[in-house]
Amino acid sequence: MSALAQSTPAAYSRLDEVRRRLQRFADLCEQAVSAADQGQIEELFELSFAARQLRHSISTNQNISHTLNPDADDLVGLADSLTASQRAQAGDELLRQLHERALPEDAALLADPIGIVAIVEALVPTTWDFHEDLVILFGNGLDAPADVLGRIGQDRICVYLAEGESAEHYPASVRVIRSEAELYAALVSWAPRQPGRIVSRSLANCSISEEEQREVIEAANLYLGYVRVDRNTTSAFANTWLRQGIANLAQTVNCPSVANFAGDFAGKPMVIVAPGPSLSKNIEALHKIKGKAIICTFSHTLSALAAEGIDPDLVLTVDSNSLQYHFKNFPMERVEAMISGATVHPDLLDMPAKRQITMGANGAFDVWISELFGEDLLVPAGGSVATTALALGLKWKCDPIMFMGLDLSFPDGKYYVSTSCDGNLKVSTSESGELVMDGWSEDCKEMRKRGGPISADVQKPFTLPGYFGGEVPTTQMFWLFHDWFVKKTAEVGGHTRLINCTEGGSYIEGMEHISLEEAYAAHLEHAPALSVGDVLDKRIGAIDPLRRTRAVQGIEAIVASVERCLSLVGRCAKTAERVEAGEASLDSLGALEEELVKALRATRFIGGSKQEQISRAYERANAAEEVSELLSASQDLYREIRAAATEVLPGLREVLRQIHCQI
Repeated sequence: MSALAQSTPAAYSRLDEVRRRLQRFADLCEQAVSAADQGQIEELFELSFAARQLRHSISTNQNISHTLNPDADDLVGLADSLTASQRAQAGDELLRQLHERALPEDAALLADPIGIVAIVEALVPTTWDFHEDLVILFGNGLDAPADVLGRIGQDRICVYLAEGESAEHYPASVRVIRSEAELYAALVSWAPRQPGRIVSRSLANCSISEEEQREVIEAANLYLGYVRVDRNTTSAFANTWLRQGIANLAQTVNCPSVANFAGDFAGKPMVIVAPGPSLSKNIEALHKIKGKAIICTFSHTLSALAAEGIDPDLVLTVDSNSLQYHFKNFPMERVEAMISGATVHPDLLDMPAKRQITMGANGAFDVWISELFGEDLLVPAGGSVATTALALGLKWKCDPIMFMGLDLSFPDGKYYVSTSCDGNLKVSTSESGELVMDGWSEDCKEMRKRGGPISADVQKPFTLPGYFGGEVPTTQMFWLFHDWFVKKTAEVGGHTRLINCTEGGSYIEGMEHISLEEAYAAHLEHAPALSVGDVLDKRIGAIDPLRRTRAVQGIEAIVASVERCLSLVGRCAKTAERVEAGEASLDSLGALEEELVKALRATRFIGGSKQEQISRAYERANAAEEVSELLSASQDLYREIRAAATEVLPGLREVLRQIHCQI
């Protein structure tokens, strides 16, 4: 073996692993050919299902990138892999032909056990993950195929039925759903391993119309699109969120959290001011709203509020970038409180607002910070600062909650209200029908150069129902935010009045749509005076003084746990080498891994920056069929855990040093 091969054993092990799986896949397909030739239909189908799962495992384990020296060992390995690949391609063609062949009518198929299996074989694509991908069956009559799917290992099966339609004939393992909301709940419940593919089937006499079936599948795929966007965002910002969350601890241990104010604003009105183009229609009304409701806004709206001479009570921010240009020339010292996500850019915690309050706005990345304080500071939302604002209002039990400037569309081709810091941004439609954004501010362009988050300049068009009827154009992200608002409104179910006073842009189903003047007359004109600052100060004065001490002790415990993880992962790696050499047993490695798992539970957040790599290593370990494959995957896992722990430990130690200096 070449020197380079010896220096990259993991890469060569993966290459060898893929070669073996290709060979097994080709063997399965060739056995299927033999079964077909001999008329052994049941065996043919059984082999084709096994080949599908193996094909999926191959597709998730072929990311091997390294340079080979052209010596004999390399060439033999490559030749074996090429031969296996050529055999596998022939197997692929067999699977495709089997999958695409014409079938008799459904009635005939359902009357024959082999025909039922044929329905399933035609339903499941040639690459399929039986553990994560989703089958949706519409209406009754497909209970027999559902039973076959369960017996071949399909874990996720939903049957979509009309209201009142019985599911008694379906297996108990099948999940019954009767609305898009229930399907959405099912998809959410499978996080973080959502389906990569969805297939569906119905019969000719199905109780669910073809149009409704299309709408359900479209909604599911749009949600999974959002999941992929969210996953990509998480992948892009995971390191930043983790690093900044740790660095911010020196300040957040001294800040109250949103959890401390639970109940203090119950029944108080909140007005959420977004920077959409329609804000220009009613922004002046905020002068009389001030002192009667909580005025909550975001950094992108501050320029517009400054132009009108309005001081908001709360400014929310969840950004991982500094966004300093949003705050230019705005008197932040007149803002009652800046409420920032625990993982925001540290610059945002230095804003001179009267008070700094922290919240958890990045889901799993903020859970561990919430646990440090023993408080529920999480504000689960739909990925934008506007959805976060509504989630906060609901957490505080504000009522009613009103929106201004929440267009989620582009009236007159405008993206923001003209007085915002990016007020010149325009949206037009290209000849090919795509949405084109042009006119970002120079400050925004500079941020983009530094790698700051910004939407693509050319995007696929979507549509939403219009505030005044008809349809309005939007982007995929706005469509997803709108979908979140609709679902959240339905979830609230009238317990809190949600009022859309945007007077333009999109219509949000379930919310009340009236002008701001009407909402003011109905809910604010005779409301008692409200001093947000006084309410905040009263609660801050009553916060347990030991809260900070508990948080510091929690950080010290995390540091000890990370150090233990590093020690254990080193011992696991050495023991795995000894197992491979025949000098230790798998049981001894298993006992060490149990200790490692316990230590990781106390520091599970450290894997956030290596989520994708760790997930791949787990998948390889779970799919391993030989001890050598298992050990190779385990070593990959150890390397990723070691890298993650090594990255966070210096930052945690530095935070402790800073906190002790404060004392």
